[in-house]
Parts: sequence; structure tokens; C-alpha cells
Amino acid sequence: MTYQYSNLREHLRILEERDLLCRIKREVNNPPASCGVFSLNLYKAIEINPDIAVAYYTRGITHFNRKDYKLAIADLSKAIEIDPQNAEAYYKRGITYRSKAEYDPAIADFTETIKLKPKDANVYRERGIAYWNKRKFNSAISDLTKAIELEPNSSAAYYRRGIVYRDNRKYELSIADFQRVTALTKDPELVRTVTEEIKHLGGQGGK
Repeated sequence: MTYQYSNLREHLRILEERDLLCRIKREVNNPPASCGVFSLNLYKAIEINPDIAVAYYTRGITHFNRKDYKLAIADLSKAIEIDPQNAEAYYKRGITYRSKAEYDPAIADFTETIKLKPKDANVYRERGIAYWNKRKFNSAISDLTKAIELEPNSSAAYYRRGIVYRDNRKYELSIADFQRVTALTKDPELVRTVTEEIKHLGGQGGK
């Protein structure tokens, strides 16, 4: 009988977590008009069940959006501690570290994300940007090329790789990537930006 009671308690715990998760997801998709109310609800959710990773993750995103990076990292780290397979928490913590110009931990988090989601082009792109921030051009180009391989129509990845090629003085390759951006994007501002880059690099490349 004790075994059956233990199973019942576990079943009730799972149902409670599922209900809490559904409530949090509803608020993420339809947040209250007051961000403060939303944050208060997240604190309440964590108070109700301090071992559910999605609550810490969601509160971490709220902190990130407010540019409170220290608190964001603390909550995202807690989400990872509870759920080490939480790829989104690693990814968002990597973005947070990079926003603080802490590129080594950002790269480490993107690497963990790639282990969990090896087919996600966005993660390769973001890690490539972090490598570029560290002036590790070869690693940046490798990651951005992988992002393009996974998502061939990504104007963002071509644009970023073009920037890396430019800074690495590989002007012809940079121009080719920027030209590819103009063929892929519908963003007029981005088209103007890369068109100016092409004109500028054309002059440099001829020297």
C-alpha cells in the first residue's frame, strides 16, 4: 500500500508541475499589460514550486529584457541546474554573457547548446559572432559557414560572415557575401548598408 501511495503522490506532483507550466506558458504568450504583475506571478510560481526550470528560465528572460544581466544569468543558471538538458537556457545565457562582453562563457554556453541542438543555425551564428568579438576570425568563419549550410537563405549569416571576411582583409569574399545578402533580404536598410560596404570594399580590394 505504501508503494501505491508513493505513486499517487508522484502522480499528483507531476500534475501540479504540468498545471504550473501551462499557466506560465499562457502568461508568456499573453503577458499581462503590467510587466510588474507578470514578474510577480513568476516569483509566485517559483514560490509554489522552486524546482521547475521553466519558471526560472522565463524570469531570466524578463530580467534580460530589462537589461538586468546579473539577475538574468542567475535565473538561467538555476534553470540549467534543475534541467541540464535545457538547450534554450544555455542559449539565452550565452546571449546574456555576450551582451556583457563576456565572450568566453558565451562561447562555452553556445557550445553546450550545439551539443543539445546540433542542427540549429542560429546557435552557430551567435557563436560565430562571439568568436568575431574575440577576433578569432577562422573560428567565426567556420561557425557562420555552418549556419549558412544549415540555413542557406539566412541573410543574417551571410551578412555576419561578410563582416568577418572584411575585418580579416578578405575583401573579395566579403563582397560576395554582401552581394548574397542583397539577393536574400527584403530589408531596405540592410540593403543600403551592404551596398555601401560593397562600394567601399571594391575600392579597397582594388589596391
